[in-house]
Amino acid sequence: MTVPEQTAFEGPSTTLDLWSDEVLADPFPAYELMRRLGPAVWLEQHDMVALPRYAEVKAALSDWRTFSSGSGVCADAGTNAALPPGLLWSDPPEHDDFRRRTARQLAPRRVETERDEVERAARAVVDPLLDRGQAEVVTELARPFSSAVVGDFVGIAEPDREHLAERSELAFQVFGPGCPRQRAGLAAVQEVFEATMDLAGRLQPGGRGAELVAHGEPESLVSYVWPGIDTTVNAVSAALHLFADHPDQWALLREDPALVASAAAEVLRIRGPVRYFTRFTTTATSIGDVPLSRGTRVLIMYGSANHDERQFPDPERFDITRRPNAHLAFGHGLHRCAGASLALRELQTLLEVLVPRVAGLELLDAPSWCDNLANHGLARLPMRFVPV
Repeated sequence: MTVPEQTAFEGPSTTLDLWSDEVLADPFPAYELMRRLGPAVWLEQHDMVALPRYAEVKAALSDWRTFSSGSGVCADAGTNAALPPGLLWSDPPEHDDFRRRTARQLAPRRVETERDEVERAARAVVDPLLDRGQAEVVTELARPFSSAVVGDFVGIAEPDREHLAERSELAFQVFGPGCPRQRAGLAAVQEVFEATMDLAGRLQPGGRGAELVAHGEPESLVSYVWPGIDTTVNAVSAALHLFADHPDQWALLREDPALVASAAAEVLRIRGPVRYFTRFTTTATSIGDVPLSRGTRVLIMYGSANHDERQFPDPERFDITRRPNAHLAFGHGLHRCAGASLALRELQTLLEVLVPRVAGLELLDAPSWCDNLANHGLARLPMRFVPV
């Protein structure tokens, strides 16, 4: 690991705690404050630099040599040192090897050939809920749907899917700063790795999982059963929440179903599942006119960047016709989400299944939000489906 240089930060600073319960529940006012402060802001409570604006986030993600993932992407230094090798926290050449293992399975063309399977999974979950006319979206729709898609693709038997989504959500706590929730996340990560290796021995034949095992790469299953599930759960839940709050946009989508891809992109921009990961500077650099020392821990604020008014006109407006929409919900550059094609296919398919059958979406009660340290998502979303 690079040894930090002791150089004072010369840019703006704040005592704001981005991991407080208040900010976790509603991060967007804090994001706006951070963007006003500057392109690089020192977080006094956590001894790191935050990048809240779009241009700087994209530039940092484009330069993996300077803004390295190889020293970990968690906010806690001890956790970075404790984690087993993995795709998210590696740089080339190790990263290339990790990514190669699943790249052939997650390539956009291959995912598109399997869209019928995604649709079948969506209908199996959605049909009984539409018959009933209502659902608690997170637990009864989003989690079962994402777990079914991953389970079918990987070849995980039904009984082994039961806790995939919950374990995935808990494991994302590992990326926050040291606290009881973060330590529970570290334990969950270890459980994810152990459970995945256990699953590798009893996968159904013919699935992607059996393919990875046959190639001697069972550890690559983690990419499916961890970040491949919870982020999609959050995106699906966010989509239905946004459309319930903006019935005009649902009506527009029903009028023109060809807007599904654009709608999915806008959901991911305005309610991207990932709040932030960190990077570690391998050399002295600068953000605008603010110098950064070698060995600086840098917080990459995806959620804030996607609301940057410098990039997105009227960024708080949910507009499914927004173009261009170069959001960073999946990251950018070398570390762009390996499962982006599958996540998009799941979100778009769910909308395609719902649009012809649902005239409107109505909240039955106030939603509640997760206190996850890295993911932004709903914990509860009771909803009525207005039939056509």
